[in-house]
Amino acid sequence: MQSPTEYTIEVDLPGLTTDDVNIEVHDDQGPVLVIDAEKEKEEKDEGEDKDIKWHRMERSTSSFHRTFRIPPKADEEKLAAKMSNGVLNITIEKKEKDVPKIATKKILIDKE
Repeated sequence: MQSPTEYTIEVDLPGLTTDDVNIEVHDDQGPVLVIDAEKEKEEKDEGEDKDIKWHRMERSTSSFHRTFRIPPKADEEKLAAKMSNGVLNITIEKKEKDVPKIATKKILIDKE
């Protein structure tokens, strides 16, 4: 999404916390925003049925990786991220209008 002043990226990451998510900006042929997330889960269960004891352990890992090109008008130095209820919101401010690098300059013509 974009507004006149910023770009917004919204990512649903249910069950993840800010500790599980990593956000970086790389400059691979132009600025790129990289979002990585990983969650490890371990479940243990044990019980007893008559004379038999049992133990169960399950481990799983889920991961998330997305890459977004940052538009030329975006200011990758002004990037902010917030996470609430499993929804990650990243905002990137747009650069102010480019100011001409060369001011108007009068060129004098030499007389012969």
